Amino acid sequence: LAARTVCFGNSGNIRIAADQASLTNPSQMTTRTSGLGRGGNIAVAARHTISVVDSFISTIPNVQPGAGIPVPSGHVILQAPTIEVFGGQISTHNFGQGDAGDIFIHADTFRLGGSENQVGILDASTGSTGSAGSITINANSVPLADGGKLTSSTLDTASGAA
Repeated sequence: LAARTVCFGNSGNIRIAADQASLTNPSQMTTRTSGLGRGGNIAVAARHTISVVDSFISTIPNVQPGAGIPVPSGHVILQAPTIEVFGGQISTHNFGQGDAGDIFIHADTFRLGGSENQVGILDASTGSTGSAGSITINANSVPLADGGKLTSSTLDTASGAA
């Protein structure tokens, strides 16, 4: 599932409301830009469970570092009683000069861990001069297991967040 622009303009947003939402082996939900527009936002709300297993949710602008264009990533918002990310990645990483988007998790229980194939990651980092995004988890229980990883950093002079 993707929302994408190729030249000028912002990427579209993705909004899903369901009883249960599942991305598995490997699936992708992305908003991308390849030009001057902002990456779109992704919002998923479920009445029961959101599950991301060996799959990706990302809002990544595709502007190369050094292009001189500060294009920001979109945000990711997940809301459900139970949210599980096993071997999957939720990312607002920005490889260009723009800011990374923020990641918001609202759940009673949020589980983050690895799988047989890969590490489970929440990533709101930048690879150039933009500021890192924030990762906000509002949950009663947050077990991290088997390589679960939260990352909000920048590789240049901009601000990191957490």
